Amino acid sequence: ETGKKIRHQGKELDPTFIYTSRPERGLFYLLRDIWPQVVSLIPNAKLKVAFYDVSQELLPEQIKSIHQAVYALLRTTPNVEFLGSLPRAELFKHVAASWALLYPSIFPETSSLSILEAQALGTPALTSNRAANAESNWTDENIIFNWEEVERGDTKRAAECAQWIKDFVAYYWQSGEEGFRAETATDVQEFHDWVSIAEEWEESFYTHFKNRSD
Repeated sequence: ETGKKIRHQGKELDPTFIYTSRPERGLFYLLRDIWPQVVSLIPNAKLKVAFYDVSQELLPEQIKSIHQAVYALLRTTPNVEFLGSLPRAELFKHVAASWALLYPSIFPETSSLSILEAQALGTPALTSNRAANAESNWTDENIIFNWEEVERGDTKRAAECAQWIKDFVAYYWQSGEEGFRAETATDVQEFHDWVSIAEEWEESFYTHFKNRSD
């Protein structure tokens, strides 16, 4: 985008965070309880939010009410930019330019593509400990949200997480941290190379059926 302030390595100049998953998976709590406390500590912090259009989906009323509350908070929460639904290539540009993914998920995922994609792009993922989020996050110290406390709306814990994020921002541009993020990106890209995974599965199936036929 013309005129946007970008650091070297494509990062935003101001502390910029992003949320890229479905709105009912933790965005409500991020906007209501956590993000305002982050802004109170880091006034120039920005949060970008991107998710595809869910308005036409057939969903339970409880989920619909969460979506309505999220849309209301997107309009009123400070320092938030709603990007809407983006093509993957455009979304990845925003993720790569962000300082971190913020994902206080309460959803029991079996694998988190949002977390893996962020790390593969060199963007740390600050996540909850819910289900596979802990497994998908390759940096244990970045698992800062307890999903049960998030769902309870624990404001004291939200304040502690906001302080952790402030400290994270303070050392973000240290050369050691930059090197660690680059290492993590390389590891995630190699470990989650889908061609290699498909080859491993193919070999596994071949071995399995060969052993059965012997």
